[in-house]
Amino acid sequence: APLGPEEPAPGAVEPVQRAHPQGRIGARVPDLELDRARRLAVHLPREHPGALALPRAGAPGGGTRRLADHGRRRTPAAARRRDADDEEGALPHPRLLPAHRRDRIRGGHAGEDHRRDAGRHHLRTPGPGDRPRPDRVDGEEEARGVLLMAGMEARQDAAAEVAAYLQQHETKSLLRFITCGSVDDGKSTLIGRLLHDTKLLLDDQLAALESDSLRHGTQNGEIDFALLVDGLAAEREQGITIDVAYRFFGTDKRKFIVADTPGHEQYTRNMVTGASTADAAVILIDARKGVLTQSRRHAYLVSLLGIRHVILAVNKMDLVGWSKDVFDAILAEFHDFAAQIGVKTFHAIPMSALKGDNITAPSDAAPWYSGPPLMALLETLEVEDDLQARPFRMPVQWVNRPNLDFRGFSGLIASGSVKPGDRIKALPSGRESVVERIVTFSGDLPRAVAGQSVTLTLKDEIDISRGDVLSTADAPPEVADQFEATIVWMDDEALLPGRPYILKIGARQVAATVTEPKYKVNVNTLEHLAAKRLELNEIGVCNLSLDAAIAFDPYAENKDLGGFILIDRISNRTVGAGMLHFALRRSQNIHWQALDVDRAARA
Repeated sequence: APLGPEEPAPGAVEPVQRAHPQGRIGARVPDLELDRARRLAVHLPREHPGALALPRAGAPGGGTRRLADHGRRRTPAAARRRDADDEEGALPHPRLLPAHRRDRIRGGHAGEDHRRDAGRHHLRTPGPGDRPRPDRVDGEEEARGVLLMAGMEARQDAAAEVAAYLQQHETKSLLRFITCGSVDDGKSTLIGRLLHDTKLLLDDQLAALESDSLRHGTQNGEIDFALLVDGLAAEREQGITIDVAYRFFGTDKRKFIVADTPGHEQYTRNMVTGASTADAAVILIDARKGVLTQSRRHAYLVSLLGIRHVILAVNKMDLVGWSKDVFDAILAEFHDFAAQIGVKTFHAIPMSALKGDNITAPSDAAPWYSGPPLMALLETLEVEDDLQARPFRMPVQWVNRPNLDFRGFSGLIASGSVKPGDRIKALPSGRESVVERIVTFSGDLPRAVAGQSVTLTLKDEIDISRGDVLSTADAPPEVADQFEATIVWMDDEALLPGRPYILKIGARQVAATVTEPKYKVNVNTLEHLAAKRLELNEIGVCNLSLDAAIAFDPYAENKDLGGFILIDRISNRTVGAGMLHFALRRSQNIHWQALDVDRAARA
């Protein structure tokens, strides 16, 4: 017969249980449970019911048991510290082991609960991976909360706002402009000030700028905005701009790409590189020095490259007391020079790039100036994009043939538009065909315009190679092998008439010979001087003779089909840049003749 009643007596020990699964709402550890080693765990009723103690067997001989290493590897230094602690005496709790198993309870601590003892690192949680749990002694269970989620309509509204924001930025117009001028006129400082005042500098960038200003700045400890674009070691060491630095920024009205060009005469070639793709030019002039030779050279190059919008920024006006007479004198001098180089209109602004006057907001320092500040003017310049209205031109960059069933011609449309069914002509061969498809990565297009990169497939199999030009059959470009051109010489070695060079126009490379220059231009007086060769940074007009005919448009009509560079055949350096004017008449008078010789001709 069984002993005692079937029901447990009041106060008897409940059967051994395990904790509820982790993460259940309201989970708690019972007073009695088994640990992982299947030893009995007793939870003492203390101030914090989450505390847990593990009874351990006594040490052999009845002494206090020293705690094991818990399986963790310790460095020799840590082992020595452990041994030193062991020599201090018996533990206050000879049979208690911390439940989190991180370290033993040191002998110098009393028997209270240590979960809130943040100053004693050996009793704290080792890191985010060991977070407080109800069965640990390293912290209280985190407070529970309710996660509020937006409804479907709210999420859709947020997505619509993000899409509208992105669409707004995609449809903004883009203005490319350069800053140019003589040495130390404040070009880099102006760009740095624009980036700062348009709130486009992050906190870490601003902190780095302040630190760099103390080490490399030229403003006596104040922020040197020029360091935002002058990043080369040589530029910071000398305090000048050497290479072209491009920066992108935007406002609520427009996106901008600005090119900071060097002012030294030695690096004029870098200025030409930056100005070749610009829509506007900001020519800076130091109010203390006036219009210098390099200022005139840059203004002349701006007119040669066809930049339509010119802004004259008279900088450092704070150093001349914001004198209106000084500003008017500089304005009158530049106006006379601009009329000679073909710049019909320009905008003049007095400013201080370092102080931020007339950059993004009007300045009270110049009450006599009623015009807009620089940023407002840049936002309202009209970017005339009439390339789509011009005849279709597309230089072929790549013959796309991924398999036997596809052959297309890839390139960037330089001007005009094209659609399937249009009749086109391949130059210089002169063969014609019809556009069958306009292929892109996203699928076929019904129409493509200037500025898009596409692949065209034709109905006829005609010979087209890289460097050829596809154009509308009704208004094709000219084809010639001899031209008159303006050349800007960029190499330390002078241009030698009769020496062969490589001419690169678009994707086409041909051998070219430069004749003796007709004249070179004095950038100060704009007079034409006789010259037998061109030195570094000199500008002259020469004739070119090529070994093969190319398709071209005058540079004034199409920059892509009228601009070229000259490359040294031995060193492969870019030695010059030029603009084609027109084809020489003698190249048009030379035609292929029938060379068939039969018996009648021999007789």
